[in-house]
This record gives sequence, structure tokens and C-alpha cells, in this order.
Amino acid sequence: MSSARVSQPFAIVASLLAALAIVVAVVAWNLDEVTSSVRVLVLLGLVILAAVLALGVLAERRSDERHAERHAELRALAAAVGSDAASIADVQQRVRRLQEGLNNSSASGPLRYINKHADQVFEQVQATINLFAMVDIAAPVPPLRHWAVSPDALNLLVQELLAVRPRVVVECGSGSSTLFLALVARKHGLDTRIVALDHEQEYADKTNRLLAAHGVDDIASARLAPLEDVTTDRGAQPWYAATALDDLSDVGLLFVDGPPGGGNRLARYPALPLLWDRLAPGASIVLDDTDRADEQEIIALWAAAHPELSGESIATEKGAYILRRP
Repeated sequence: MSSARVSQPFAIVASLLAALAIVVAVVAWNLDEVTSSVRVLVLLGLVILAAVLALGVLAERRSDERHAERHAELRALAAAVGSDAASIADVQQRVRRLQEGLNNSSASGPLRYINKHADQVFEQVQATINLFAMVDIAAPVPPLRHWAVSPDALNLLVQELLAVRPRVVVECGSGSSTLFLALVARKHGLDTRIVALDHEQEYADKTNRLLAAHGVDDIASARLAPLEDVTTDRGAQPWYAATALDDLSDVGLLFVDGPPGGGNRLARYPALPLLWDRLAPGASIVLDDTDRADEQEIIALWAAAHPELSGESIATEKGAYILRRP
């Protein structure tokens, strides 16, 4: 590991104290009335001050080293989350080791930042472990989080799947969520068909290969639906090609995690207007990324257009919201 660096504020204070002590010592040393015994005491004081500063520097270096160690462990833990089924035991071991290290630390200096945010990492780890415990894994699983749905949001989606037991699931966007919904449906014997819309051929193909590798391509698929202008009560805006919806009906679970916004404001708004007549009674609509202003406005617009819907905000990593149709 690279050598730790003393934090800048401590180094400045230490330098000022040392400079002040040297000035005082020089002035005192040159006073005519100062005896030799006083000079000895001045020298002794400088030695003690130097020892204290050296101990402070060592303590600060050690604190920085502990911070670097915990930060490295957190990065390794984040990289392990959602990698594959074989990583569960490793992830659990990493969590225990990191928790022990944090509990045994004084949590001073930079470690306070680590302690403050460690719970967020542990929540995602726990959510990932829960996901893997619910399904049978036959092949590697792509990482979760970042652009993909976070483990805690995916847990929420799976819970809704099991509660609603829909005949048809429609996803706006495809990927890890498509796989886990299919795996859970297969594991729990649900008579469910899962259709994911993707505006890019590359990602649709990648999702379909993933589904085939896990043996669930008979109940789930990613469908190419290029972005094109669609018409809603807000006028025309880019969304998935409406022709991709032609054979879809009795949709009991709608997961809205696309298309990406980019320069398209309220990019996900058309999902409910265009699929409303295809929703089954008791359907659930789950919107991801609701920490963002666009998604919060979309929720308000949907709720205003359909006051019969009940809503629930869920505190996931990126924010999620569930609307339920009576």
C-alpha cells in the first residue's frame, strides 16, 4: 500500500507550533539574564515539543492508513456485490471483516466519513444476498448498481412480483432486472410472461443471451423498440416504438426504468399513458430513480391524471415509487 500522507490541517498546525517554539527559544536563549539552567530547560522543552509533534504525526499517519484500508475494502466490497452466485460467501466474509474493523476503530478523522456511509453499502450487500437466496443461479450474473437497477430496488420489484403474481410483466429497459424477475417467476412457479423493451439492439441481444444462459428465455425476452415520437396528452416526444406494445395486454406489473433522459425531458412519462389501457386490474407500476426531479414530476403528473391510483414512496438507493391500480 502507498505510504499515508499527513492531513494538511494537522501539518500546518504542527509547523506553526514548531516555528513559534523555535522563535521563543531563540529569544529566550539570547537574553542576558537567562541562566544556564534556564537554557537547559528551554532545550528540554524543545525536545519534548518535538516528541509530541512526532507522536501526533505518527498518530495522524496511522489514522490515514486505517482510512485508506477501509476505503480499499469498501471498493473491493462494492466490486464484489452482484458479481455472481459464488461470490455470496465472499461478500458475507468481507462485510463481517469490514464491520469488525469499523467497530474496533476510534472513528476519528476521515474514518467518520467511512462509518457514515458504510451502512449504505451494507444495505446493498444484504439486498444482493437476499436476491441470490431467492433464485437458482446457473450462470454468471452481471453487476448490479450504477446504470443497472440497484439491489434494494430489485428486491422491491421482486416483492411486488410475488404479491401481484401478474400474467404479464412489462419493463421499460432491459438487463439484470429482466433476469431476476424471470428467475423468481420460475423458482416460485408463476405463470408469468416478461417482456422488456430496449431501444438499442446491442443491449436487447445482451439481455436475451443472459436469459438463455440461465434457461429462462422461454418466459422472458428483451424486445427491440427503437425510440420514436409518440403522442400523449403532453404532445409528441421520443419513447419506445408503440408497435412494440401491439401484442401486450393484461399487464400486472410495469417497471419503468427507461428510456434514458439525455436531452429528453420527462423521458419516462409516456409509459403510463401508452400502457394504461393494457394494465390489468390491481396492477402495480414501479418507477425507479425517483430521487431525480424529472421522475418526481412524472409521479405528480401520473397521480393527477389517475387519482384512483394509490402511491407509495420507497427509500431505495436511487429512490423508487409504486403506484397501484385498484
